[in-house]
Amino acid sequence: MAEIQDQTFPYELLVRFGPDGTPVGAHVQYLRRITLDGEIIKDDVQPAQPIGIGDFPTSAIMSDATQDALAKVTAQTAQITALNGQLDISTAELTKARADLATVAADATQLRTELTNVQQAAVINDGSLRGQLSGLTEQLNSANATIAQLQDTIKRLQSTAQPVG
Repeated sequence: MAEIQDQTFPYELLVRFGPDGTPVGAHVQYLRRITLDGEIIKDDVQPAQPIGIGDFPTSAIMSDATQDALAKVTAQTAQITALNGQLDISTAELTKARADLATVAADATQLRTELTNVQQAAVINDGSLRGQLSGLTEQLNSANATIAQLQDTIKRLQSTAQPVG
């Protein structure tokens, strides 16, 4: 009876390095080989796929240091993604805080303007009231002078009047 084998094994490992020389990612391609009674019938290189270091069987080409470096890169990439998310949130909060500050500053400017207007109106009203008070004081003094003259006239008339009798 003929023996057919369908095997998949690592074919190629691609490791990318960043500008600082540290590994930043890895992809692997697997070879699918079909044999009939030990004779290769078909070899298919499968599409590249990202790998996690824990998912890939290491060999002599990948030392423990390389494996550790790739694991660290994977962890740092996840941390960078999380920090970028936090940065986006903080940026949105900062934008809102700046908008709130602009609103408060505009309100403060409006209140200053209103206060200045009220102060100016108070100065004008104070001047007007002082003028009215001065005029009323003059009228009162004039009325008091008239009353004093009338009282003098009444006293003179009373003293010159003869009793009837």
